[in-house]
Amino acid sequence: MFWLGIFIVLIYVCSLIRVMYFEALIKKLHKEKDAKIVALSGQGRGILLSIIQRQQNKITLEYNNKIETLERERRFVLEKLPFIKF
Repeated sequence: MFWLGIFIVLIYVCSLIRVMYFEALIKKLHKEKDAKIVALSGQGRGILLSIIQRQQNKITLEYNNKIETLERERRFVLEKLPFIKF
């Protein structure tokens, strides 16, 4: 019975670490997306505004897809943990 308790605690702790890892990746992707959009905005001289907006939308869509995937994985892990509800 003792080993079963240790096993459950170990799985729980590993799951929490995995959720924190997903959070770090999500934050990193948000920062990368914002940095790329700011860099595009800085190149605005001599380029049509519609081209810049199209590129910004493309970057936003690409990063949002990656972020959604990570958030789904994070939500899946959190749903499986019995004591933490968000």
